[in-house]
Amino acid sequence: MLARTAVILLISLANLVSCGDIGAGANRDVHTALCAFVSMAGGTVEIPQVPSLAQADYDSIQTLNFSTSTDAWQSMFYSDAKRTEVHETDTKAKQEGKEYAEFWSDWTATATKAAAERSDSKSKITVEGAMDAVAKRLAHAKIAGIADEARKIKQRFTVLPPELGAITASTSAATLAKAAFGAKCVTSDTVTDSQPFGAANSGNRNTNCEPGTPNPKPISALGTLTCTCLKANANNPTGVCTEKADGGGTWQKNGGGVPSQADFRTLAKTCGSGKNKKITFQDIQQAISRLAGLLHTDETDGYLGAFVASGCTGSSGEGICVKVPGYYADSNKGVQKLQWVQQLGTLAGQLKQIEEKRQEAEEVNKILKSKAAAAQSAIEEAKATANTIKSSEARDTQQEKIEQRNKCTPQNKTPAECPSSHCTYNEKATDGNKCKPKVGSETTAAGTGRAVTNVESKMCSNKKNKRNANLRIANGKVKLARITVFL
Repeated sequence: MLARTAVILLISLANLVSCGDIGAGANRDVHTALCAFVSMAGGTVEIPQVPSLAQADYDSIQTLNFSTSTDAWQSMFYSDAKRTEVHETDTKAKQEGKEYAEFWSDWTATATKAAAERSDSKSKITVEGAMDAVAKRLAHAKIAGIADEARKIKQRFTVLPPELGAITASTSAATLAKAAFGAKCVTSDTVTDSQPFGAANSGNRNTNCEPGTPNPKPISALGTLTCTCLKANANNPTGVCTEKADGGGTWQKNGGGVPSQADFRTLAKTCGSGKNKKITFQDIQQAISRLAGLLHTDETDGYLGAFVASGCTGSSGEGICVKVPGYYADSNKGVQKLQWVQQLGTLAGQLKQIEEKRQEAEEVNKILKSKAAAAQSAIEEAKATANTIKSSEARDTQQEKIEQRNKCTPQNKTPAECPSSHCTYNEKATDGNKCKPKVGSETTAAGTGRAVTNVESKMCSNKKNKRNANLRIANGKVKLARITVFL
């Protein structure tokens, strides 16, 4: 019984010791996270395409705004009576101090176009000559506000700074390759044994697997994989990452063999190929985030990969890992202490800025397009409203004539029945209507071109005033109380 108990105790003690060692599959999640960066090198970075400003839409708004403004306003921009020479600045136009300076270039550009139209009958860039004064006033009441909004919207549009404009698919591919393998224009088939660590490797694995200077250090994702996957020459569990990622088993703590070129290439190919894959800034950021989540600490330093004690020597009882010094005290930097992660983080940040600029530019252009359409609609609405006003005036004029004639209608057949104040009775009339409006008692109401009697002129004036009172302008729109108008 005692002998059996002793055997069980020895077995338990043996298991207790082995529980502290690093076993197969211990770094499989690290292998997956690091391989994401290696395979990215085979893909293509998508560079967001930032559109240019929708200048045509913006110009059309400013053109309509200028064209519908008053003659006095338009004349301000020209130095000659024929309106062919444009003042280059507000100072030359003697308009300084009126806060016109920031808008002057827009206004003069439109003034120049208007001058060109006046000299070229085929040009149709403004509305000059196409609208009467009433329609222009109605249109300008709305378009002036639209033009002001368009200027403010345009100010939101900014061009890419030079450092972002210089980023291309080619430069990004070079950054991915360097981060993956330690050098640009390198693949898993061409990587050499000195590139992943920035220099020819040494036998001291514990020193090499810690970021810093001088090289050799893990300056690439593949270099980091080497530290977390390749088995050592002693106390070397197999399949810590995968069976294919073990390497030759020669890299040890002090002196001796180092990883071979074949080891690096075989390890890189365990990550698979990212050929034809589109890489976005989100892909890079997510990969960095996953890697950062695998860091752990011994309350002083951080470790990527399995760690037991002493250091990243490759031994199953110590650590198959990359050491991040001072991680506990400065965990915000984390994997950013790895040089290659910093490079990718910078690229991802730049790509994100470009994408934000793209979205911003598209939104600005979308709004400008909408504003341009609204300005054009304002022109058509103003024309329709002006025509409605004219029709209303014409109907009122005709009605006044009818009312005047009706005062002297045929039913007034006797001198007593014929109103003497504005009619005259002609006994000799042969057309059957002896009661007629008095000859010479008609005059023309100012500005209308229609004839009314002196007696009725006040009545007509009152009617016109009443009609004008039915017109209201609110928020740049004409409201007709008596006439249905679609604005």
